[in-house]
Amino acid sequence: MLNSDLKVIATRAYDLSMVEKVVRDELLPLWRPGVVFALRGEIGAGKTTLVKKMLAACGVAGEVISPTYSYFCQYVARNDLQVYHFDLYRVGSVEAFFQLGFDEILFDSANCVVLEWPEVIESLLLGDVMRSRVVRIDILYDTKNSQARSLIISKSM
Repeated sequence: MLNSDLKVIATRAYDLSMVEKVVRDELLPLWRPGVVFALRGEIGAGKTTLVKKMLAACGVAGEVISPTYSYFCQYVARNDLQVYHFDLYRVGSVEAFFQLGFDEILFDSANCVVLEWPEVIESLLLGDVMRSRVVRIDILYDTKNSQARSLIISKSM
């Protein structure tokens, strides 16, 4: 999403031992049906680690796996909320996203959607239908300290 369209609602420095606390303090208050979490960060930044902790905190039972090769995984959270965790790294384009039928999941406001590599469908996320539902999460890591991370949470206002 374009930076001019976003308002930073939280920033947080943390290390990997603090992920559960970061999820509880910063992300769970934003969790609701219809939300789309768009996680951005380089390979190894900790996107999947953050997703695993988010889903566990929201009541997803069992193992949460990376959907790198399956494109997405579906889970059920508390109150029977359907949660879809996408890894769009290999999708390649908005057209491919539509051809795979993923738009139906994304546009259904009853679902909670977590996207890794959301840049692939950024034009969809910027549209009027989606803009108010998207929470952008940028994960930055310090190349000098492999345990250190910074989280920037932004939302269109």
